[in-house]
Amino acid sequence: MTLAIILSLIAIYIGSTLVGVWFEWAAHSDKYKQYRIRTPEVNRITTKDRLLLSPFSTFCSLAFIAILLYFFGDRWVHHEGATALTIFGETVGVLLVYDFFYYWAHRTMHIPAIMKRIHAVHHKARFPTTADSLFVSPIENIIGLGTLFLTLAIFSPVSVTSFLLIIFVHTFSNIMVHSNMVLPHPAFKLLNFWAIQHDVHHGVNLRQNYCNIFPYWDMLFGTYRKEVTHNE
Repeated sequence: MTLAIILSLIAIYIGSTLVGVWFEWAAHSDKYKQYRIRTPEVNRITTKDRLLLSPFSTFCSLAFIAILLYFFGDRWVHHEGATALTIFGETVGVLLVYDFFYYWAHRTMHIPAIMKRIHAVHHKARFPTTADSLFVSPIENIIGLGTLFLTLAIFSPVSVTSFLLIIFVHTFSNIMVHSNMVLPHPAFKLLNFWAIQHDVHHGVNLRQNYCNIFPYWDMLFGTYRKEVTHNE
């Protein structure tokens, strides 16, 4: 991988994190409290829990990405020019197939025996905010990233631009589905949709809305639920 790609990846993660920090602040601010989807009576995740698990889980995921890119990056990403149509097709194709794999991985993690050992950690956040996007078992983090890079390997090689867009959407969406905020401006329509649908999964019915990016696989397999109300 070239230095430019590495710097671009760092910028994506830093930029997404900064947006997540703002939404974390807004979710707890009196100024924006009317836009909070749901407010927990008791937060089951303590600050100590976050400080212990979130950095370790993040380190594991970044190390996993670095190892994969070191050994396979040149096979998965090419540096030749690509048309806008090619970039669009590669990006949407990878993300759509990734969401299919993630749907089944996520659904499998809700099998009681697996849930208890892995995914229950994340579901301690019944009404998550963006900080809770990092509060996952390292095993779950690697499963999620593994499905993404498996899909990337299937489609490889993709253009550098497609690769960076894929990483951006994956990272940004994973943070924003946990925002627990609905802001009244058309620019936030997609972010609001992600937050509302994932709120259903965390706070209404654990066996609905398994997808992260698209609703299509939930619709196809009968696990989709549309939720349009907030601040209940």
